Amino acid sequence: MLVVEDDGQVRDVALAILRRHGYLVIAACDGDEAWQSCQAHAHPIHLLLTDLVMPGITGRELAHRLRGIRPDPKVLCMSGYDAVEAGEDPDITYLQKPFTAIELVTAVRRVLDTEALSTRRQIPDMQQNAPPGFGRGPREGSYSSPDRSIRCGWGDICRW
Repeated sequence: MLVVEDDGQVRDVALAILRRHGYLVIAACDGDEAWQSCQAHAHPIHLLLTDLVMPGITGRELAHRLRGIRPDPKVLCMSGYDAVEAGEDPDITYLQKPFTAIELVTAVRRVLDTEALSTRRQIPDMQQNAPPGFGRGPREGSYSSPDRSIRCGWGDICRW
């Protein structure tokens, strides 16, 4: 999986969560680094997890550009913008920021497990379906908590 996020703190937290769940992850801070990583990496990249809005290139533009050299990866765009503002693209799934660890892992798994759809997909708000006591309150587990920590929901706290 290739994770492209210009905010280093968000990128580090996403990497920690995904690696903790057994995913092999390549990280990039922008479109140029993502392009170089795709060219240099010999193994398949099954998923592009990218920020929607980054300096120089949007996540949507990056996905289309990378498909020129890597046609297979599925795409999950994370964004603090509302899905309507994110625009329409039938091949891209959107994950709303801020998200909890379980929302990220669930979204990644769903995208990897789905076949290509002809309609735009959006990951639903996982808080509505969370088990009792998990992720409730003022976005507990969100990467944007004021003490700069994330409660992953499995008893651990990652700080940055």
